Amino acid sequence: MANIHDLTPLAAFKLSADVIAGTQSDGRLRDQGVTTKTTPYRNQLFGLHGRRTELVRAYGELDEVCTQLGFGTELCLGEWSISPNCTLLILARAAQPPLPPPTGDWAAAPIPEVIADIMTTHHIPLRHELERLGIIIDHLVRAHPHASLVELHRVYHQFTEEIVLHIDQEESELFPRCIELEEALHHRGPGDPREITPIIHFSSHGHAEHKSGLEGFRDQLQIAADSLNDPDFTIIRVGIDAMARDLVIHSAKEEEILFPAAIFSEELLRTRHSKPHS
Repeated sequence: MANIHDLTPLAAFKLSADVIAGTQSDGRLRDQGVTTKTTPYRNQLFGLHGRRTELVRAYGELDEVCTQLGFGTELCLGEWSISPNCTLLILARAAQPPLPPPTGDWAAAPIPEVIADIMTTHHIPLRHELERLGIIIDHLVRAHPHASLVELHRVYHQFTEEIVLHIDQEESELFPRCIELEEALHHRGPGDPREITPIIHFSSHGHAEHKSGLEGFRDQLQIAADSLNDPDFTIIRVGIDAMARDLVIHSAKEEEILFPAAIFSEELLRTRHSKPHS
């Protein structure tokens, strides 16, 4: 089978035609205790409500692909395509992992700026990549419901659920708490009596779990690739390798810059509050 990246989008469309009939294999998957329901993502990019503008903003190379497919800006994917699953697979295969972020010195940056960079440079692209690779893995297990692929599907979606839960927790609890500390330190807001250290310890533990989960997925990916020759394995491997590299940078930015800054701010506030008022 030809590599998907060597094909024009229209040729890839033909190669992906089995996705249209992919639901026929769902019964075989259910017999093995597998659900092909994907993990819910916030603001789905690769979904029925996905639009060309957002897809191209995240993956610039998809602009030409959308043009060749005739996917314009007026309609969302579900409204435009009569076979959206097939189109989504083409887009997911054609998209390339994000490039490594530019290096910079964040040591002296204010906490809100560090958080904004983590969100923009790491969290949002990570959500997109988890969704994109999930589409390809879901297709693989539908097309080839072998035991090794069924397990690959299970391991991937378990990893995805855990990491999405982690970044949701950071965005809803840890990051706002860090910003509150910065605001209170500069007398722009009330202090929060909750300690931030337990939240940070929980987040740091999650980083270690994600590294382990990614290694487990890579092991299962190799097992599946050894049992079946499919070019999608290369696409997945390239995406996972890029994700692993970014997670190292992402985790370091939090553990070496954000977390120490937040703990330092909390200690300064505690010292300030412990001083007797004159």
